[in-house]
Amino acid sequence: MRVESGDIFRVESGEFRVEMGLRDAILGLKKEVEYSGIRPEKGLGEELFLFSSTLAPVINVDLLVTDRDGRVLLSWREDSFHSPGWHVPGTCIRFRETFEQSIRRCAREELGTEITFAPGPIKVYELIRETERDERAHFITLVFACRLAREDFAFPKEDQVRPGTMRWFQEMPENMTSGQDCYRRDWETLKKKIKETQP
Repeated sequence: MRVESGDIFRVESGEFRVEMGLRDAILGLKKEVEYSGIRPEKGLGEELFLFSSTLAPVINVDLLVTDRDGRVLLSWREDSFHSPGWHVPGTCIRFRETFEQSIRRCAREELGTEITFAPGPIKVYELIRETERDERAHFITLVFACRLAREDFAFPKEDQVRPGTMRWFQEMPENMTSGQDCYRRDWETLKKKIKETQP
């Protein structure tokens, strides 16, 4: 039996299989997104974002925040996609969101403060992870040199490291999250580029 768009079924017992073409499935997903009130420019929600990341690379911005002493600001991260460790703050670019809007949103959400930044990326990384899971397996990262808008802004001092903890480092630490080894490897080169394009 082939199910066409608009067909309605009631099943009393037994197994029932609905065969649906890709076009109908996409139309159904679009209707569900609209019905759920999801607005892509405001974020997809975790379930839809993870699904979309199995279809195309994810483009994100990383905020390489440094201070006058040359220290770099990192946050602690623990989730099912990365090994626990220090991470450069960043965010995925949303639909119809410019680089600048994405950078400013990330600063507000992750750092809790405003930042200044160079107009273009100082580095582009491509990460393709070979894992059993397809979600979040392909990233294109645009790295921006940033500074806190207020040099006197202080992050809370925490005895225990937990997700979201922010710390300043003179060098990239050994225990970076998986996928962030590129920052340790390229740190000397990145420092030179930061000096050249200092916001």
